[in-house]
Amino acid sequence: MEVIKIISERIQGFQPTIAIPPGETIKEYLESMGMNRSQLAKRLACTPKILSEIIIGKVPITAQTAQALESVFKTPASFWLALENNYQRIKVRLERRNINETGLPDTERAAERLP
Repeated sequence: MEVIKIISERIQGFQPTIAIPPGETIKEYLESMGMNRSQLAKRLACTPKILSEIIIGKVPITAQTAQALESVFKTPASFWLALENNYQRIKVRLERRNINETGLPDTERAAERLP
C-alpha cells in the first residue's frame, strides 16, 4: 500500500513543464481519419485560418467548437473543453513561474534579446 501512496502523491504533484495546445490532438485525429485541415474547417463551419489558430493554441476551443468537434470526431465535447481548460491552466501557471523567476513577462524577456 505504501508504494501506491507514493505513486499517487507523485501523480498529484505532477506539474507539466510545457503547455500542449489541444490542436495537437486535433492534428492526430485528422491524420488517423485521413482528413485535411480544409475539410475539417468546412465541417466545423469555420475558416481554415481560425482552425489553424485553434491548432496552434492561439484561439481557444469554445463550447460551440467543442460541439462541432464532437460531431466530426465522435469524441465528447467535454473532452475537447477539458483539453482546452488544461492547456490554459498550464499556460498560465508556466507564465507566472517565468515572471516569478525573472521578474519579467515573456514578452519583455524576448524584447531584451533583440539587437
